[in-house]
Amino acid sequence: MSTAALRFLTVGLESVTCYKCGCLFAVEASVRQRWQREGISFYCPNGHVQSYAETDVQRLQKQLDAEKKTSARLLQEKTFAQNNAAAERAAREKTERRLTATKSAKTRMANRIKHGVCPCCHRTVSQLARHMATQHPQFNKAADAV
Repeated sequence: MSTAALRFLTVGLESVTCYKCGCLFAVEASVRQRWQREGISFYCPNGHVQSYAETDVQRLQKQLDAEKKTSARLLQEKTFAQNNAAAERAAREKTERRLTATKSAKTRMANRIKHGVCPCCHRTVSQLARHMATQHPQFNKAADAV
């Protein structure tokens, strides 16, 4: 009598359902994964051709493209925000410099007037109020209008 050796083969099966007839059938897991990965067409036991709509590679490529677009948009928004902030900062600094210059000019003029220098003809006079009323009456009207 000969002894027969028994061998056991374990195969991992996955179920697949036909989209057309609803037939449930099983295929080896590695085969189904290859079909999905490569987009290969296959048939159900009733002969209906089918395939996975998009391969894993295509799906991952779409995700990668979407992430690149999102990343590019965020980078563009960040650059815009930085440029906008720099422009606002420059405008604020310019306004501050202008305000400082106006304030210093006003202070300089007030000090000159306090020391008796006429703001119109730049002469030093002892009675500045009387000089302004007699020599520069239009200046008082302009000052009253403001």
